[in-house]
Amino acid sequence: MLAEVEKKRSNTDQLGSRANNMKVRLGVGLEGVRSASTSTTRTRSPEGQRFGENLRRIRKERGLSQEALAEAANMTADYLASIERGDNVPTLTVILSWQRR
Repeated sequence: MLAEVEKKRSNTDQLGSRANNMKVRLGVGLEGVRSASTSTTRTRSPEGQRFGENLRRIRKERGLSQEALAEAANMTADYLASIERGDNVPTLTVILSWQRR
């Protein structure tokens, strides 16, 4: 009976060791190593920031709220806000679609 318990404990230790090896290979749970749950920080391009600043300036000059402009441009206010912050840069296709509205 004692031999069976020792064998099970050994198997459990081996499984735990394999799991830890997988964590090490995947970079999970290590101090100083970024795990999958860590958000990545994207750098804003100067062009994207400038585009967003100009878009915000023009929107305010025309007296539009983000919600009103977003609705007119067929996008969410959150997406428009991210463009104005420079977090996202719309594609040329999207920009041209704004011109048609």
